[in-house]
Amino acid sequence: MSSPQDPATNSQEAASDPRRLAAIDLGSNSFHLLVANYQDDRLQVVARLGEKVQLAAGLDEDGMLDEATMARALECLARFAPFLEGVTQDHLRVVGTNALRDAANSETLIERAEANLGHRIEIIAGREEARLIYLGAAHALAEDGRRLIVDIGGGSAEFIIGERFEPLALESLRMGCVTFTRRFFGDGEISEKRMRRAELAALSSWPISAAPIGSWAGRTRWAPAAPSRPPPRCWRQAGPRRRA
Repeated sequence: MSSPQDPATNSQEAASDPRRLAAIDLGSNSFHLLVANYQDDRLQVVARLGEKVQLAAGLDEDGMLDEATMARALECLARFAPFLEGVTQDHLRVVGTNALRDAANSETLIERAEANLGHRIEIIAGREEARLIYLGAAHALAEDGRRLIVDIGGGSAEFIIGERFEPLALESLRMGCVTFTRRFFGDGEISEKRMRRAELAALSSWPISAAPIGSWAGRTRWAPAAPSRPPPRCWRQAGPRRRA
């Protein structure tokens, strides 16, 4: 007959069991899924998937997502769903970005997607998107010191300056590869005149509050971005999650 184990030993073993974590990014161009085990302060990737859904391309002149685009999105999430088996609700985060912020009928897609996934979907603000982008990139960079991270997405572009894991200045601009392609090069023709119009539109999107104000050790410094206007009530926004 085996002797009972020490309760402290059982507690230590339980504490070392891996936790299954997952995140889904409903981007304006692509959807991404990442599943990982977290144990002993380390992440081990279990699954990584991405599909080009192109939500932003499915927005019409009235800002409505068409049915074909919503169907593509739901089919993609149906392929993601099996990889979420074993992931508890509190260890899964699903976020939507620019296209879902802009779409007048985003609630229709969100309700269908939530029913399929069985999990709440957050529509996050641009600067929260920028903050998450920076944290993800910072974990992949070994260098210390001040750094600039730029992410050009399908519907928006995020710019972040930070040090180590702390973002110092965040900006999200309404210009992305899908939206600018549709706006200036919709028929596939690229000309000098069209390129110039796209460049001017990009420059005009840049807020004065984020303009360069000098240099720091040979690098550009930005003024802190001014607070953005409150999001529409229809947005499901959790707000920034700060590290303790």
